[in-house]
Amino acid sequence: MTLKDKFKSNSMKKITFSMAKIFIATFLTLNFNFVKAQQFKFHAEYDPSWYGPGFIMNQDIAGYVKTTLQATSATDQFVIEADNGYNRWKKNGTSLTTNINELGYYEFYPNAESIGISDNFLTTPATVNHFYTFRLKNVGYQSTSGVMMETNNAPVLFASANAVSQNPLANAVSQNVPVVITFNLASAASPQEKVYVRYSTDGFVTSTVVEGTFIGGPGSTSGTVTIPGQAAGAVVNYYLLTTTFTLTNPLSVEADLATLNLENNGGLNYSYSVASAPVTTVNVTFRVNMSQQTVSTSGVHIAGTFNGFSTTANILTSVGAGIYETTIAIEENTTVRYKFINGNDFVFGEIVPQACGVDNGVGGFDRNLTVFAEPLVLPTVCFGECINCVVPNTINLTFRVNMSQQTVSAAGVFVAGTFNGFNASANPMLSIGGGIYEATIAIDAGVTAQYVFINGNGFTFQETVPATCGVNNGFGGYNRSVIAPNTTTILPTVCFSSCSDCVLPALAQVTFYVNMSQENISAQGVFLSGSFNSFSTTANPMTNIGGGIFKADVSLDTTAIIQYKFVNGTVFESVSSICGVDDGFSGFNRILSVPQTDVFTLPTVCFSSCEDCITTSISAKNSTKFSFSPNPTHSIVTITNGESLKTITVVDNLGKELMFLSNNNSSLVNVDLSSLSEGIYFVKCLTDKETITQKIIKQ
Repeated sequence: MTLKDKFKSNSMKKITFSMAKIFIATFLTLNFNFVKAQQFKFHAEYDPSWYGPGFIMNQDIAGYVKTTLQATSATDQFVIEADNGYNRWKKNGTSLTTNINELGYYEFYPNAESIGISDNFLTTPATVNHFYTFRLKNVGYQSTSGVMMETNNAPVLFASANAVSQNPLANAVSQNVPVVITFNLASAASPQEKVYVRYSTDGFVTSTVVEGTFIGGPGSTSGTVTIPGQAAGAVVNYYLLTTTFTLTNPLSVEADLATLNLENNGGLNYSYSVASAPVTTVNVTFRVNMSQQTVSTSGVHIAGTFNGFSTTANILTSVGAGIYETTIAIEENTTVRYKFINGNDFVFGEIVPQACGVDNGVGGFDRNLTVFAEPLVLPTVCFGECINCVVPNTINLTFRVNMSQQTVSAAGVFVAGTFNGFNASANPMLSIGGGIYEATIAIDAGVTAQYVFINGNGFTFQETVPATCGVNNGFGGYNRSVIAPNTTTILPTVCFSSCSDCVLPALAQVTFYVNMSQENISAQGVFLSGSFNSFSTTANPMTNIGGGIFKADVSLDTTAIIQYKFVNGTVFESVSSICGVDDGFSGFNRILSVPQTDVFTLPTVCFSSCEDCITTSISAKNSTKFSFSPNPTHSIVTITNGESLKTITVVDNLGKELMFLSNNNSSLVNVDLSSLSEGIYFVKCLTDKETITQKIIKQ
């Protein structure tokens, strides 16, 4: 059986590294003094469909190649080869097993496929979904060193921004002064991963490694590592690396071979020079009051020119009562700029007021300090303010709203405002009688609060605040506004959606008349039905006062516009469009704007008519002595009749009396309609014998 056939055999137990879960699979070609270019490949589970290509090992460090794969099976077996199987490496000695975090030596076998070189195994079975990184020292076609590293998750990368910062800064390091390096990772490291700084003072002819410490323990994405103080004039170069190895000095395994990922300043390395003469520094203690903030779980930091405006280099310590402080050594006789950060990102940086700041060149302000030769403890300042926080004087403010003119929601009445984040259900109001609801809220004196009342527990049901007593809410409407006083206060009661308290409506007694002389009156009676009684057919019965006339007295709000009909038993009258408004059901209702008077009597109308019933005799109806002319008219209408006219009344199509002329005792009358608007009107003439109503069109 050939090696390729052996790979295809189902009887072989292979490690399953999913091709779709490759962490790095980058094509690499290295040129050596051989017949052909070398191409390392790392194989697992030799499926024929990808046996040839394999997984390319990437040279991310000069002279070292690696690849990272994710295990999907506990049975682990791998091979390192070159040139699609012609050449390969296997673990040296009689044991083919490879330990995690162990330096191994791998023998090179040319033409391996023809001599059946065995695969390599992990000593411990693979953990499904863990990641395995194999790195090989690239020495060409010959035996070499390699390591295998295991992590729970894909090997962590350093952050793309602010990956590394140092304190003191590169240009301010004195002899024998340690340098603290702060590092930031793109995500939380696996438990197996460690961060080291590798530094050198001789261009990495020799080097030293120091392990870093994570800030906040496991799961943190930032930490620090300290390079010991160096002699005056020393030039220190350094970079950071992640590994699962425990590195020692001197190195038990080459640092490059043991590296998972590194941060080396784009290949240039980080560096600083130690001053030949001591740099005189002054200890400056910074203090900030966070009592009025919700402090971030990442802590409070200070960023400034003294730490390269790093948001993680200098964390402040709580000293109680919301005060945080840190002491930083700053070169004397220098001016620094800085600001406090609630967390570890400039997104959460304080907004420094212009009154105590200097322009930072990016549309804001920084705090400013000149450091002289003496140690300095700065006065405590409130986060985002020029002075210390003022302890607020909290008072109880009672809000009251009159809901007597509303149908109160079953969910209740609420007040929402800046004091509760405009939460529509946070502050329910209690009924105290008379339609008044109130809520008492603790609020800082002097604070300007905006608010609205809500009839329910959602902003769909909020009041419409008039512009005359509101402030623009930024959404096309208005909020109420109040400056909280210094003492407990009950605000004046306001009517829902109004600037003042509700005004109890004045009532007018309105008398309705309907002429039923031309109807067969129902045994159930005649009724008045309208918007004032929810169009009930029984709530307002009418009284028969004789001559077929029925009457009803109703007390109505003088601010209301009502719609109504007369009902014969249970049958509603049919109102004409001439004197009616659309009722929404393909018909019309009568309409009345209730007048501002104590008592008001409507003209009698005939059932299902816009005017009173015509009661003239046949001879009178056929008489040619009665006339209205001209009709239509622009101003004067002349009324003639064979008999004297006692009264003349002009009403609109709503039944509202507009003109009244009495005791004319003349058979010819000129009525001036010029003061009326264009439209349809009704002229009602009364004689000793009859009532005659005529529709007139005013042009």
